[in-house]
Amino acid sequence: MNGLETLVEFIRADTKKVCQEIFNNTSEELSKLKSDYSQDEQTQYWKCINEGTQVVQQRLASLADLASIEAKKQFIVMQEELVNDAFNLAVKKILQLTDEEFSILLRKLDLPPGTTAEDIVSHYRAKLTNAINTMLFD
Repeated sequence: MNGLETLVEFIRADTKKVCQEIFNNTSEELSKLKSDYSQDEQTQYWKCINEGTQVVQQRLASLADLASIEAKKQFIVMQEELVNDAFNLAVKKILQLTDEEFSILLRKLDLPPGTTAEDIVSHYRAKLTNAINTMLFD
């Protein structure tokens, strides 16, 4: 080998060594970047899952609240129907009382003798309505 060939071989070996170092450094950097992106991906994935879970839990809570409100509403309607039925039955029975039974009722209710069945019904309907409104809205 002459001097030029030796110099070319030396440059070739040095270039190969530098290229290998660049390749190794690049591979390490690439591995680190992949790892960082993988961690970011996992973080974003779990963030998305957690946010979705919170939204679903909030919707379930809202649905439970709506169901509870609807159940209360139905219960109040049922109570109102029962009270109306009971009151109507009481009115019917009052209107069917004989004079003697009616005067006994007036004494028990501590009402004056001139009170009519209609007076009793309107008086107690007002009291009953006030009691129901107090129970429902207070």
